[in-house]
Amino acid sequence: MSFLCRIMGVNRSGYYKWLSRQGTPNRYEKDRILLSTLLQKAHAEHPSYGYHRLARDVFNKTGWVFSDNLAHKCCKLAGINSKARKYKYQPPGHEHIIFPNLVCGQWNASRPLELVVSNMTKLRAKEQTWEWTILLDTFNNEILAHSVTNISGSSKESSFCIFLNHLVMSQCLDNCLFLLRRTLWPLGVV
Repeated sequence: MSFLCRIMGVNRSGYYKWLSRQGTPNRYEKDRILLSTLLQKAHAEHPSYGYHRLARDVFNKTGWVFSDNLAHKCCKLAGINSKARKYKYQPPGHEHIIFPNLVCGQWNASRPLELVVSNMTKLRAKEQTWEWTILLDTFNNEILAHSVTNISGSSKESSFCIFLNHLVMSQCLDNCLFLLRRTLWPLGVV
């Protein structure tokens, strides 16, 4: 053994140290194993996340700074794949119509309440998202009703505007105005 160590230019003590280390992971391998388990835990909580977001999650929870490349290698080592929905490519072609176009570009109404439309717009101000639902008469561009909420995806306000739109479109104007005066004006919605 001393002859081989002399030829290779290695100390015998270094050779025996290397021989005793065989089979035990070094510092980098231990870090990768630990990072892989942390990424697996984060993946169990959020299976749709890719390795970038998993790495950010682990960093936010532990403060451990590591590269996305290392996170990718550890995810590959652990067999972690994002369970994000894969969309099939749809080549451009015919428009997918769910509801028929009743307006057909004829926005000029001849009388009030002949053509009433609604719109929901999302606004963002100071880390807060607001949804503004509007009911508009196209005859004179008058806003018939509106509603603002900070609950994202709330169907309460939009269903109210749809109900009000149904009342207006069915020419129940007296009921609509009574409903507006009685319930909405004190609440500040209209």
